[in-house]
Amino acid sequence: MRNLFAALASAALLMATACTSLPASYGVTPAAQSTLRAVPPPPLPPESELAAEPTPGAPASRTPTILLAQAGTPAFAEGTWQWRQTVFSDGKRVTPDAPERYTVQFSPDGRFSVRADCNRGSSRFQQGPEAHQLQIAPPATTKMGCPEGSLGGEFLRQLGMVTGWLLANGELVLTFKFDSGSMLFRAQP
Repeated sequence: MRNLFAALASAALLMATACTSLPASYGVTPAAQSTLRAVPPPPLPPESELAAEPTPGAPASRTPTILLAQAGTPAFAEGTWQWRQTVFSDGKRVTPDAPERYTVQFSPDGRFSVRADCNRGSSRFQQGPEAHQLQIAPPATTKMGCPEGSLGGEFLRQLGMVTGWLLANGELVLTFKFDSGSMLFRAQP
């Protein structure tokens, strides 16, 4: 009997080790908020949609400057970024018709500026204690009535869901909690 328990304990340990080594993320199912389930990460855009490397000899103003990581200073790029699209883990995509009307700008002193279609605003952002954590305070914005079909409200809502960031293939990626999605930005030309 002792050997049976030892074998079962070894099998459980082996299964737990195998399960934790699989590449997956975890989220709460809507039906049972206390139950965790594996959620695949959001799909990456096709290679043809990724930002190309900067053209040699292009003006410096077209390419954001990478900041050196100093104490309290985020290590992501300074500059203005245009929203390209948002990809959710369920496959849903939100893509603006005019990316130049949806921009974000981060300053080394913690200020954050946003253009959400016909409205502009500002707030502050803070990098978390762990690498690549990010929190953006809700921006105070103008209250212009944007044209029908505007994604301004959706854009601001999504920015409020941001919990992390990374730079990938020349793009800024702002990630959501529980790997539920990510916003993709390209440097403003």
